Amino acid sequence: MAADSVPLFSVVIPACQRLDALAECLDRLVAGRQSLVAAGYEVIVTDDSPGEPVESALKDRFPFVRWTRGPRRGPAANRNHGATLARGVWIAFTDDDCLPDPAWLDSFARAAADASEAAALEGAIYAIGDASRDLSECPVNETGGNFWSANIAIRAELFRALRGFDENYPGAAFEDIDLRLRVEQRTKIIFVSGARVGHPVRQVTLARRLSLASLRRTAAGYAYHLRKNFRALGHRSVFAAVLGGYGFQLRVLVRDLRLGLWRNALGDVNMIALGLPLIVFSLLRRAWLGETSNGTGTYSRRFEWLSSVSGGVERIARLRERMSAFYAREETRAGYQQMLDTQEDLVALPPDSVRETMPRYVCTLRPDALLEVGCGDGRLYRQLRSLGFAGRYTGAELAEYVIEGNRGRHPEAAWQTAGAFGLPFSDGTFDVCFSLYVLEHLAEPVRGLREMLRVVRPGGQLVLVFPDFIAMGRLPSQLLGWSRSRAAEKIRRLRLFDAILSLWDSRVRLARGLRMARERVGEFPVNEAPICLGLAQGEPIAADEDAIYIASKEEVRAWAEKSGHRVTFPQGVAGEYHEQAFLAIEKAAAP
Repeated sequence: MAADSVPLFSVVIPACQRLDALAECLDRLVAGRQSLVAAGYEVIVTDDSPGEPVESALKDRFPFVRWTRGPRRGPAANRNHGATLARGVWIAFTDDDCLPDPAWLDSFARAAADASEAAALEGAIYAIGDASRDLSECPVNETGGNFWSANIAIRAELFRALRGFDENYPGAAFEDIDLRLRVEQRTKIIFVSGARVGHPVRQVTLARRLSLASLRRTAAGYAYHLRKNFRALGHRSVFAAVLGGYGFQLRVLVRDLRLGLWRNALGDVNMIALGLPLIVFSLLRRAWLGETSNGTGTYSRRFEWLSSVSGGVERIARLRERMSAFYAREETRAGYQQMLDTQEDLVALPPDSVRETMPRYVCTLRPDALLEVGCGDGRLYRQLRSLGFAGRYTGAELAEYVIEGNRGRHPEAAWQTAGAFGLPFSDGTFDVCFSLYVLEHLAEPVRGLREMLRVVRPGGQLVLVFPDFIAMGRLPSQLLGWSRSRAAEKIRRLRLFDAILSLWDSRVRLARGLRMARERVGEFPVNEAPICLGLAQGEPIAADEDAIYIASKEEVRAWAEKSGHRVTFPQGVAGEYHEQAFLAIEKAAAP
């Protein structure tokens, strides 16, 4: 297949250590083994193996495969990672231990052509082995209605619009059912009986079936699934869904007893006696902690804070990636953009507003070359021009579609798709770099500060506007109470306990937590679970519900001065670094 051609299907196979099974699966996808022409599909293996990658053993044997290392955060994240590399019109998923029939992809292709309005297809899964034996496990699906990830195909544009599989599920269960519920809100799912894959039957031990650890994982996954989807599943409340679970499990127990599957029946009794109570306990615990599901994730009233300097490379990288995606992708940025579009008109701002005083200060520096990081739709550029700025302006922003709009509106300026962590400019390119309310949104504020200072010439300035959450005693991205609304609104709705909890969180718990944040978690702490990452796609956010750095102007000042730079506050520091104060960091001359 030519590098620039677009295949009809991108086959994504999540792998994890099962080398022989994966080889058998890939054998079924070699050119000529599928009745669909080889140019019609590509194969992506995303490998979550903890040790030696499977690629090292299979790459020479299967040169047509595109190999990638997975994120090692579970099957849902692994599938999503593979899908990011997909070039096809459709993404087809199967598992590394499945055996696709020769007509698998061709059957999907014919169904897609016959039903052009459909954007999701489900294939059949049949058992390889005896699935009727006691303690046998195999996801048999001969009639459809399940949308299990071992055999599905979904249009790539729809999969990306839905943000793929929900990675918040704690184990390898329910995430494909969750995807089905979201897909059904957008399109009809067509069952394609001719698109078949075989799945091996696996025998499990009774000890594993009765294992408390296994039961806990299942209960946690099901509890999350119910919290998120009880209405889509046809229940009035999450606890009504639990009662429905009891009824279902009792029916399964009766069936297994009739079939003489006694060890299966013991597992059913274990689920009824321990599993379902664990689910109820998990639901009650989550309710107290305030974790609320809302379409694509959760936001929590727990303080999930860690140091961006010493808090763990993988966790910070994951937060950085999620925040970058939130700002860069149009479908996830929609709620954020709506908040920006409804902000107060700059022209109507009072003269002492930081949105007025900072641009005026930048103009007094008379820079020949000026960089704005996080330029948005170019509002500050227009304001600077109205104030008389005549130098060369460059605006950087993560969202490519926003930058394209700026290029059309203001072709006389320079616009660059880039974030604070990777500015594509040489050292010392600019006289002044500035950002308005950007630093508090960075998962690695120190890294952002260093990068912005890097592109400033010695003696030039980095001008920063950001709130001081420590001084103000608030953190808008932290959930207070059980829901997002303010205490006054909760009182009006007679949600009195939630209102009392909100007041306790804001006046006592959060204030104390902010004062002790650095002592407890370390330097430059960030909120790992901001409200913005738990919202449904496109849901509007309030100001700073996406602010993750627990910002402190004193901390930034101390860091800059320790690095040898000079720091000033052109608007003063009245009110303990109040909202209208901004920093100007003069870059030290090279040693």
